[in-house]
This record gives sequence, C-alpha cells and structure tokens, in this order.
Amino acid sequence: MTKAEFDSLVAKRDPEETARKAERLAWFANALVEASLLECPREIRRRWKGNAAVDGTLVRAWGAKGTATKSNWVASEPDGGWYRRDGNHADIKGNGDRSGWGWDLTLVVMCANLGDAPADFPLLALGVAFDKPGHQPGKLATSVFRSIVERGHPTGHAISDRAFIPGAKPEHYQIPVRSFGYGHIGKYRTDMAAITVAEQGAIQVDGAWYCPSMPTDLINASIDKHTGTIDNKTWQARIDRRTAYLLRPNGKPDSDGYQRWRCPASGPSPTAACPLKGDPAKAGLTAVTITPKHPDKVCTQQSITISPSPGAKWRQDLQYGTQAWHVEYAKRNGVESFNAQLKKQHRGALDSPGRRQVRGRTAAFVFTTMIVVAENLDLIDTFVAKQPQVPAPKPRPKRRRDRAGSWGEESPLRQQRAGPAPPAAA
Repeated sequence: MTKAEFDSLVAKRDPEETARKAERLAWFANALVEASLLECPREIRRRWKGNAAVDGTLVRAWGAKGTATKSNWVASEPDGGWYRRDGNHADIKGNGDRSGWGWDLTLVVMCANLGDAPADFPLLALGVAFDKPGHQPGKLATSVFRSIVERGHPTGHAISDRAFIPGAKPEHYQIPVRSFGYGHIGKYRTDMAAITVAEQGAIQVDGAWYCPSMPTDLINASIDKHTGTIDNKTWQARIDRRTAYLLRPNGKPDSDGYQRWRCPASGPSPTAACPLKGDPAKAGLTAVTITPKHPDKVCTQQSITISPSPGAKWRQDLQYGTQAWHVEYAKRNGVESFNAQLKKQHRGALDSPGRRQVRGRTAAFVFTTMIVVAENLDLIDTFVAKQPQVPAPKPRPKRRRDRAGSWGEESPLRQQRAGPAPPAAA
C-alpha cells in the first residue's frame, strides 16, 4: 500500500468512533490483567500497599520492516511506529540506530512497600496500555494508573524513569496521577537547571521546595556532580545538608491538590533559625541559621499555599538523592525485570513476533496482554509454591453419642412412631 492510499484510509476513520473502540479495547485488556491478579490468594495480595513502577517496552510487529521516510510505501503494519531508546521515534539515524518497528507496551508493575524489606508478595503487572512508540507516553501511563485506581487497588508511590519524570507534560502525567493519590519518584537529566521554579519566595531544587536562603553550594550540588566538579561522596554530603532547609508540609493537600507549606524556621521542631520567625533559641542546637536577603511570602508568613501546577514537572515526594530516595528508586528494577521475563524465549517470547503471526494493532494488543496475564499466573504459582505449608488441623474424634446409631435400639433414628389415624371414610 502506498503512503497516499494509507493516508486516504486514515482520513476516512471517525475520530470519535476510533477513540471509543480504543477505550473499550484498553478496558478489556486491563480486565484480563485484573482477572489474573485475583488468582493471587487474598492474604498475599493484600500485603502490597500501592507502590508501583511504570515503564515502556517495544512490541515488534510481525513481518514488518517499517515505513521509511524516502519510500512511497508503508509497512505491512502501517499503524506501528519506530522505537528508539533515546526517545526520538522519527525515521532518522542521527544519534543512534532504530531499535525496531512496532508498538509501545506501557506496563505498570507492583513494587515492594516503603523501606528496605523485600517484597513478601509477587511483583505482578497491574495494568497495560498500547500505542505507537513515543506517542504521548504520559497519557498512556496515566490511563493505566486510572484503571488501577478504578479497580479498587491502593495507591502509593509511582516510580518512573526520565520519560515520565520530568519528560512528560505535567497535565498529561504528573498532575493527574498525583490527583489519583500517588506520589512521584523519578530521576533527572544531567542538563536540568539548579532552580527549576520559584513560588512565593520558595525555590524548587531537584523536585523539592526549599528556603530561598539555602547556600549556593547546596543548590548547585547535582550540577556540580554532573560536571565533575565534586565527587559522589561530596554530593551525598551536600544532599544530606539540604534537609535542614526543606519546606515542611502543613497538613494534607485539599481535594483540589492545594498544599500548605511551612518555612523550616516555622512551627514546632524547626530545623532552621531565622530572625523573621521568632525566638531562634527554639530551633535547637542542630538548626542552621538563616539570614534572609529578600524576604517574600514564605519568609513573612507562617505558611504559604502552593497549587498543584508550580513545579509539577519536577516535583517528587522523597528528597532527591537521600538514602531513602535511593532505596525506593531502585525498586523500579522490578518493572524492567518483568519486561525481561516477558521477552525470554521459554516464557512469553514477546520479542519474537514470529510466535504471534497476526496483523493489526488490536490483535497485537490482545496477544501481548495474554502474555502479560500468563506471566502473572506463573509468578503467582511460583510464589505460592514456595510458601511454607501449614498442616491441616487433625479432625476431632467423634464422641460416642455423636455416632449414628450409638443409642442402639433406643435410637430415635430406629424407632418407627405411629402416625395419625387416617381420616374416616365419608
């Protein structure tokens, strides 16, 4: 088929009908995933508290070489697209070879709960989405998290790579996913500015709100590390020193996502001493001393209210670079491990399109979902088989009077009682 012929067919598609069918297909796929989750024993499934990681992986189209820019012909799977690990999905080879032609599977997988303890449940896939590579990954991930919440699962931290934090548009991923009840954990690019945004005097550095008087060397800690000015040990020490300058949440966000924040020198147990916030002696011996130069609302008020939008692109719920952040971000390996298992030849063989010789995005999505479901079921069976078997309780011996016929001839079961006399003949 030529490109002109394919463009003509696409132009005839009803956008509303196409969107409706795509939504129904996604619902069906996630219903299949949910059915596999329910195969996990409830007492095991309920150990998971809501942490999840999101990632995308290539699903190659069968028999498709891909549509080339200089060709007049489209691929045998014209609705697919080029997948490239650097995020550029055009038909170019300027900074890396193309990885393949097909679709992008967006997958959300369970992660271990907060803390160092390993997961005491299998890390199962929670939901899926399917589209062209690089085609609005933030929206696809949001659709999966929305499905997970609508199915009644708990929410925790949403852990992602740079494609989502900070790569996605805030209105497509960061803000809506946070509105579902998730917090964000991610990693930043090396070219990110030291101060990403300022709001009412507070500055956002590496995704967290800080006092504007935080020293310059702490503000530039990540930049200095990326440029080689400081080593990792020095960077870690600066990250730890930042903690004293963190703004602290004053209560929980309201229903619209607005959050009140306090200066580190305000409220109980302050971590800083500032002449604008009362008696510095109340701050304690470990507090840092702040000297405001150009005080704004965060300095002159007891608290400020920040809407969901400022800094949403970079905002995280754990202080970036701390030991707690490293522990939680490392759990993203779970979704990468799940993807790797899907592609193994003796398991799902997702990376071998010849094993599913079908045409069309719909068929590819359904077959891919079945592979995810099969992997979930295998993980459940393996995990349950390794659990210690609790011996069944021994049956209690029956008492003599509980045994049938133990009363001998006096047993009511053996006595035939005379019934009422038949009615007299008329």
